[in-house]
Amino acid sequence: MQITKPLPLLFAATALCANTQEKVPELSFFERAELPEATLLNTEQFGQKIIDSYPMPLIRRDVQGTAKISVLVTTNGRATNCQIKKSSGDSIIDQWACRGTVRYARFTPATDEEGEPVLSQWSQEFTLTLGNPQPETEASQI
Repeated sequence: MQITKPLPLLFAATALCANTQEKVPELSFFERAELPEATLLNTEQFGQKIIDSYPMPLIRRDVQGTAKISVLVTTNGRATNCQIKKSSGDSIIDQWACRGTVRYARFTPATDEEGEPVLSQWSQEFTLTLGNPQPETEASQI
């Protein structure tokens, strides 16, 4: 997902908000990789909320970079347990990508043979830049 933030910007604070009542097991990197892929439901709204929450400290420092994250998706379609697959080199970007995904993304979880939702995963690359081009709102899987 390419995120380009036009300047100036109003900062919208984000908070980690999983809001899931499900118990999610701790999984290793290899166990996560075996989970089926969830589908992002709210691509356009998610993209806009991520853009609107671009952290002010990054703007002040003109920080840009790419972070790759992975989240577990619960059976009710909420993201949780975010992991950084590849750091952007800046912890604020990495945290921003995780917090925004957990807070704003909604998913259709994968299903089993009976059509019942199962624990699944979703991975995404976030490229953060400052400038005037329009943001890409299509989420691409990695």
